[in-house]
Amino acid sequence: MSVALNCQVQEACYWTSPLQHPDHFYPCITSAPWHEPSEFPWAQMLEAQYPAIKRELLQVLGANLAAVESQGREEDGWADVGSSSENSNDALLLAGKDARWTEFVLLGEGDNGTGQASLNRTRCPITAAAVASIPAVTHLAEVGVGEALFSSLSPGTHLQAHCGGSNTRLTCHLPLLVPEGCRLRVGAETRAWQPGKCLFFDDSYEHEVWHDGAPESGARVVLLMRFWHPDLNPESWDDTVQEMEKLIAQHEYTQYPPLHFSLGED
Repeated sequence: MSVALNCQVQEACYWTSPLQHPDHFYPCITSAPWHEPSEFPWAQMLEAQYPAIKRELLQVLGANLAAVESQGREEDGWADVGSSSENSNDALLLAGKDARWTEFVLLGEGDNGTGQASLNRTRCPITAAAVASIPAVTHLAEVGVGEALFSSLSPGTHLQAHCGGSNTRLTCHLPLLVPEGCRLRVGAETRAWQPGKCLFFDDSYEHEVWHDGAPESGARVVLLMRFWHPDLNPESWDDTVQEMEKLIAQHEYTQYPPLHFSLGED
């Protein structure tokens, strides 16, 4: 019997919240939509590197905030989210007349050290070194179920409510460019990004994102990293990957219809 299945039998439980619907669920780890930066020793390191990481982002964007709006050209290292994976449903999450969601990948699926992600890392050496110093991030990316990247949302973009594929991984956002009108709901709580202050959350909970800023406000950009849940022993990481791949191979995200109770958003 697999570790996760055995744990389910022992605990006689499954999803812990009506707002949590991953395809792969491991019930023996701490489950919460939001996690505090104090839980992760490397959060202080990331926040200390915020000025240097933002500087590298601006260099990638041509040191001109207006360049954010002309991103998405493959030769610049940016790509529309969901465009590089045949199995990704990410593009279906986009809503809004001027919706645009792009990424500049530093670590991720298919990265063999010679592709676009490798080139991107050479352009952002400080950011790449910070990411590489976190084993829970690098291992998840190496086995193809995680990533580290700059994630950009243009004004007018709404990422509709969805759940990630597994509660065995968590997500960190280091906000770099945060115009007014940007917010993130995870579970029933909505928070706003603060530049240089990490947000940690479990994307197996229903979550959605809004950028309701004015067209001239520019993109919201965060350094996004997915990493192993700290309750998992590193010795179990490889076995957990095999279980995840069996259950979420057909799609990365699952969407659900609107819930019957209000979450405070119109």
